[in-house]
This record gives sequence, C-alpha cells and structure tokens, in this order.
Amino acid sequence: MMQCDTMLCPEDVYYTNDSISSTFSDGRSIYDAAASFNTHSLRVTDFPLMHVFRSGSCYFSRNNRHLWVFRNSGVDLVPVKLVRRPARSSRLLPREHVCVRYAR
Repeated sequence: MMQCDTMLCPEDVYYTNDSISSTFSDGRSIYDAAASFNTHSLRVTDFPLMHVFRSGSCYFSRNNRHLWVFRNSGVDLVPVKLVRRPARSSRLLPREHVCVRYAR
C-alpha cells in the first residue's frame, strides 16, 4: 500500500466536479462500497488512497467517487496522499455536494 501523507475528515475535503458516476471504472457500485464500510466488511486501508490537493485553505479531491463513498459511509478519518494542484484548478469552487449519474 502507498504511504499516506496525512489523515483527513472526508467532510473537510471538497469535490472538484459537480457530478460523479454511480460506478467505479471496474463496474463496482459506489453504493456497495459505502455499505461495505457501514457494515465494517471493508476498512479504509482496503481502499485505494484518496489523492487530494490544497488550494488556499481548502482541500480538494482528485478522486470524487472515493470522497463520496467516504462521506456516505460514516468514516471519520481517511488516509490521503497529497498531490500537486492541477494547472486548470485556478477557478475551483468548494463543492460540498455532487449529483450521482447513472448509466443509461
């Protein structure tokens, strides 16, 4: 497992998009992942590290589906990897909520 840089509360990290897919790239459901954390069948150390960057005093997620899972699973602290702020992030708005998109 990759070494984490710090632990953050998911509620202290903002989304970088206004919507996310309801599934991960491998087809797994974000809802199933959140439920697995709720039932303690999945631990934060079993999940890939969330990559975040700092802009001003705010933290933003590069993994918005991971952030949604953590925010909707009752997890208090998650390990994160601090990454470089993307060049195109100059006009980021702190988003606390996202819409979930479903495949057609």
